[in-house]
Amino acid sequence: MAIDTRDKRASALDLALPWRARWPNPDGSVNQGDRQQIASYYRGISAFLQAQLLATVETGAAYLFRAVLHLTPDATGGHQYALAGTCTATTIIAEVLSTNNSTKALVLSSRLTALSSATGEASSGATNVSTTIEGGLLVNTGGVLHVQVAEQSGLHQITVKAGSSFTVTKVSS
Repeated sequence: MAIDTRDKRASALDLALPWRARWPNPDGSVNQGDRQQIASYYRGISAFLQAQLLATVETGAAYLFRAVLHLTPDATGGHQYALAGTCTATTIIAEVLSTNNSTKALVLSSRLTALSSATGEASSGATNVSTTIEGGLLVNTGGVLHVQVAEQSGLHQITVKAGSSFTVTKVSS
């Protein structure tokens, strides 16, 4: 995830200092990145969200989750993942494993330990990828939890294929 423009740097700073707004550079339009920056979200992640890739979670409950994603990323754009939403978590840990379906090679093995933090890869050239995200979380404030999928670098195309799923199971309240 390259922080290679003034607007990306400004939106990354606003994650830690949301009261210190840095508005997007005026360019005559208001795009998705501008809206994310104004809402204090990092603009470098163009989040993909489908109805089947989200779940409602309750305050004080513990959950296990598993996302199975079938992707066709651009060969030069890579792919990245995050868990985000309107909920907050006291504790979260998730293992992200991506396999290049053409070569059966593991192209990403990473861990997520915070909501809205992203992990990904841009160097494998894989255009047919399967990714599994498995983990658990303890919810502090209830709301919606969802999987975000985006390109890792540049403005490239990524498609989440039909058959992808996100399963969330409540294990305690």
